[in-house]
Amino acid sequence: MEGHTLLHRRPGESEDRWCRASAAPLRDDATGQVTGAVVVFSDTTDERHLLRDLAASEERLRATIANAPVVLFACDRDGVFTLSQGHGLAALTREQDEIVGRSAFDVYRDAPAVLDNLRRALAGDTFTAPSEVGGVVFETRYMPQRDADGVVTGVIGVATDVTERHRAEQGLRASEERFRALSEHATDLVLVVDRDRTIRYASPSHARVLGLEPGEIEGRYLFDFIHPDDRAAIRRGIAATITNGDGVATVVFRGRHKDGSWRLLEAIGNNRFHDPAIRGWVVNSRDITERAEMEALLRRQALHDALTGLPNRTLL
Repeated sequence: MEGHTLLHRRPGESEDRWCRASAAPLRDDATGQVTGAVVVFSDTTDERHLLRDLAASEERLRATIANAPVVLFACDRDGVFTLSQGHGLAALTREQDEIVGRSAFDVYRDAPAVLDNLRRALAGDTFTAPSEVGGVVFETRYMPQRDADGVVTGVIGVATDVTERHRAEQGLRASEERFRALSEHATDLVLVVDRDRTIRYASPSHARVLGLEPGEIEGRYLFDFIHPDDRAAIRRGIAATITNGDGVATVVFRGRHKDGSWRLLEAIGNNRFHDPAIRGWVVNSRDITERAEMEALLRRQALHDALTGLPNRTLL
């Protein structure tokens, strides 16, 4: 008898122990007849527990791979698949291990980026790279496998389906580009201001209105460009964009020109922190200096005699 597994319990113990029993016959040297046996017992309880835990761990790993949007794959040094598993295969309409035994250079002959990445990994590089297969975008970690001499024997990889994230990023970039295109061709002044009142974006129209290039404004503190007497009004306007249901507030203030003079600006502030393409206050301003001066002149003319400049009866 050799290699039989038995279950027993030691006296005084409450837990069963597993052991492996190996037996060999004892023979009489003269006659060759069996006169007895030697039995060796080896306690294998810890070994069985280790194998049980390992099996449970492998089962959890398989369940994770089967339900996560990933593909776990491996191939040998010739690019032949030895493993292909994971829920991410569903997006490619493939079954588990369907391509095992096939060459990656055949399976993905129409996806040159995938093959370029595989060649790079087979050359010994460990890296992460995006690629698109059949309209599905994966972010893949490639890890070369080496033998004792350091020679690459294959590649294992984990490909994560990031299609939705990729689409969201594309939409965000498109939205940002539309916003920038509109603001850069606008006649009004456009600012995007962070929560700490740092100016993150300034439209090119600032050069025409205030003599300041966008690079002279971006990264600066908003109140550096606002007349000290008007800063309280700006703070109230910013607070109003937070409390108002529509997130919009209008304020009139004096903005500093590069030559040191002040221009009267009418601004509409819009709280766009909820918009992932902006994430800030958008401030659209227009120069109303000349309009204000004209209105002041008209008011004076309405209240003073045109010839003498003295107050007329309306003012009195």
